[in-house]
Amino acid sequence: QPSVAVKIAASLVQERARAAQVTVVVDDLAGPCVVDGDAHGLAQVFTNLLQNAVDASPPLSTIAVTLSMEAGCSDLLPTEGAHLHVRVHDEGPGIPDSIRDRIFDPFFTTKPADEGTGLGLSIVTEIVHDHGGRVTLADVPAGTCFVVHLPTSGGAPVNRPR
Repeated sequence: QPSVAVKIAASLVQERARAAQVTVVVDDLAGPCVVDGDAHGLAQVFTNLLQNAVDASPPLSTIAVTLSMEAGCSDLLPTEGAHLHVRVHDEGPGIPDSIRDRIFDPFFTTKPADEGTGLGLSIVTEIVHDHGGRVTLADVPAGTCFVVHLPTSGGAPVNRPR
């Protein structure tokens, strides 16, 4: 199901990406898996992350979306079993260290006032949290990489930290 949400999101941003001369590549290494929750909400999460990535990407660059399964990650998700990780990695300028701790705050934006409300990443965080997951910003040498960590339906949540 999450791979369907990612594919829906990629198709929704395809025209915007094409206009920006940016390529979106989805690599599903996870295979079939199920995440309990709202498919529309997850599509909204990935659409928002992809739109931000397109906005940040220079022409002729690539946004890599990778789905993978990992066994447990108790430091992020207090559940047993496998977890789905969806990475959205762009080739843009990256996020400066000076604002990294504020990017998930409501109404915080680096976009001009007429281009963004600053609600996108806070909404993404809330939807993912409602699914028992977390969103993190990965340290990468270039660009920006958001990672959505979601428990699969085989893992039982113990506690959902914010």
